[in-house]
Amino acid sequence: MFISDSIKKGWEITKKNFFFFLGILIVYFILIVAVAFVINLKPLQKIQFVGQVVYIIFSYWLGIGLVIIFLKKAKGQDTTFGDLFSGGKYLLSFIGASLLYYLIVLAGMILLIFPAIIWGIKYMFFPYLIIDKNMKAIESLKASAKITQGNKWDILGFSIVAAVVSYLGVLGLVIGLFWSMPTAMIAYILVYFKLAEKLK
Repeated sequence: MFISDSIKKGWEITKKNFFFFLGILIVYFILIVAVAFVINLKPLQKIQFVGQVVYIIFSYWLGIGLVIIFLKKAKGQDTTFGDLFSGGKYLLSFIGASLLYYLIVLAGMILLIFPAIIWGIKYMFFPYLIIDKNMKAIESLKASAKITQGNKWDILGFSIVAAVVSYLGVLGLVIGLFWSMPTAMIAYILVYFKLAEKLK
């Protein structure tokens, strides 16, 4: 029940904070596109590999800031535009956990698609655990495995619904995306909050 309620509450939080989320997402997308444009300028093409690494690190850093903002809003806490640029202290753990996560999912895909799906769900909440619980990379993956135990099919069902919500946002063009993206992100965080009660 808490999983189905998460979409509804995610929508309510998004509706309440729509213009704030809109501003944050516009700034986020502008910065992502601007950095991508700069590293692809002709004078920088000789060091394109370095530019790509910088872009990936920048994307992670800014993405962490986005998660921080949505975590705070889901908790009912105050947040500002400055939080978008506050992810530095989590960056190394986030990158490390992300690399391990992708390797685990890749191993699952090599075996069969089904293990990739199960392992993807098992470890998917590591970003929230790093930021919310200040965990390190491996610790966050282990904790994600613990809180998803016994709930994988429910989480899979929720993920499908969240994907449909996001897809409807894409169909609604730009404005629809700015509604669906925060709704889905908040809903995932609310599911995480409920599952994380196992850690208490």
